[in-house]
Amino acid sequence: MMKQIRNLGVVAFLMIMIVGCSNSVVDPAGSNAAAKYDVYDATVVSETLLATYNEVPSVETALLADSTTADSTACFRDSLRGGEPGRGERGGRHDAREHGRDGGIGDIAPLGIRNYRAAAAQLGLSAAQDSTFRADLADLRTCAGDAAAGYRTSRATAFAQFKPAVDSIRAAVKAGTMTRDAAKVQLDSIRTAFEAAIAPLNDQLRTEVAACRSTFEAAVEAMLTPQQLQLWLTLK
Repeated sequence: MMKQIRNLGVVAFLMIMIVGCSNSVVDPAGSNAAAKYDVYDATVVSETLLATYNEVPSVETALLADSTTADSTACFRDSLRGGEPGRGERGGRHDAREHGRDGGIGDIAPLGIRNYRAAAAQLGLSAAQDSTFRADLADLRTCAGDAAAGYRTSRATAFAQFKPAVDSIRAAVKAGTMTRDAAKVQLDSIRTAFEAAIAPLNDQLRTEVAACRSTFEAAVEAMLTPQQLQLWLTLK
């Protein structure tokens, strides 16, 4: 009897783990959102991710999953998982990353992260300056994050007009009524049209994040000494 109870307990535990994993979602607006960042992280536009169009799948990907009930931007956001770390600039003074922290599902897409901890140390900031610097970075992350959130919504809306065609192609290939070669031609055409449709959104995001960045740099430069400012101009 005890052995049966133990076995039932193991089964119940495994079921909980399976269900929990399959339904887990990262909520960027939740209480853990701040934990994604180091206090010295700055968010920047990732050109790599702007040029990622995974909403329109390859033929092989189309055969692996049914997107009819999926989030239309899930593939785009998942492209962040395990993404390529960007190379540090200027001899490694920056740590640029283009993927979600802790293997997240890309809730900050299409932003990358550049860390200024080493730069802060090189500047020799006072305690008060350091506190202001970290607050300015937090404001930058919020500003860029708001721009990215609007971008993701607009991008999902833009893709909505192409999704029925993508789903139709997927269904036809799975049913054997369309060859893979024919599907590839059609998917490539859809991808090209989708790229053109979101090009203005990409430009708008660049402009908005650049404005956030300008505000951040102005705030930082206003609190630096002349000597620190000269060094900052080589580090920023």
